[in-house]
Amino acid sequence: MLSEQLAGSVKMLEAADFSEEMIREAKKHPSSARLHYSVQDATNLTYADASFDAVVISNALHIMPEPEKALAEIRRVLKQDGILFAPTFTAAESLLGRTRIHIMELSGFRVFHRWTPQEYLRFLQDNGFAVTDREVLGGVLALTYAEAKKRKSKMLKITVQVDGMMCGMCESHVNDAVRKAFSVKKVTSSHSKGQTTIIAENDIDENALRSAIGATGYEVKKVSKEPYEKKGLFHR
Repeated sequence: MLSEQLAGSVKMLEAADFSEEMIREAKKHPSSARLHYSVQDATNLTYADASFDAVVISNALHIMPEPEKALAEIRRVLKQDGILFAPTFTAAESLLGRTRIHIMELSGFRVFHRWTPQEYLRFLQDNGFAVTDREVLGGVLALTYAEAKKRKSKMLKITVQVDGMMCGMCESHVNDAVRKAFSVKKVTSSHSKGQTTIIAENDIDENALRSAIGATGYEVKKVSKEPYEKKGLFHR
C-alpha cells in the first residue's frame, strides 16, 4: 500500500479513507509506528487548521460528487507552504477513455467528473491551488499527476448586526457559535454596537451564519461583506 511505503520516510503519516472496511483491512498489515489510520470524510475532515506539511489524494476527486469541498478542506488543513499531491484519472480526452469510463459505470462504478487533463488542472486552480508540477501519463485511462500549493487567498471581513446582545457574556455566546460553525481567523462582538465582526479566508453562507447565531437566541438583522487587508505595523 502507498501509505506503508511512505511511512518510513516521514515523521508522521495519517492514512484516511471514507470506508470503515478499507481501514479495517489496512490495519491488518504490519505497519510503522509513524502510520496512523482513521475513517474520514474528505469534505469534512476532523483535523486542525494548518496541521499537515503535505496531503496526498490519489484517484479520488473524479469519483466525488462535490470534489470542490474536499479541496476546500485540504486547503484548510495544509500549512501555508504545504504541498498537495493529487494524481487523478483524466480519460475524457479520448474516445477510448470515455468508452472505458462508460463500461465501468455500467458495472456500478460511478464517475462524477469526466475531466480532460487541462480541465482537471484548471479545476485545481479554480479552487485555490497553484499547480507547480504536472505530468500526463498515457494509457486507456490517462492519469494526470499534479503537485500544487495553496494560493494566497484574500481575506474577507464580514460585519453582522446582531440584536439582543446585552453584555460581555452575550458577546462570548455569539463568538463561540461562529467559531464552532465556521473556519474563521478572528471573530469579535460588541454588545454596545450590536455588532459582530468576522475575519475569514473563505466566504460564509449568509443563511448558515444567520442560523448559527440565531440558535443562540440572538437575531441577525443585517450582514455585509468586504475585502479585508491586514494593516501593516506603520499603516496610517
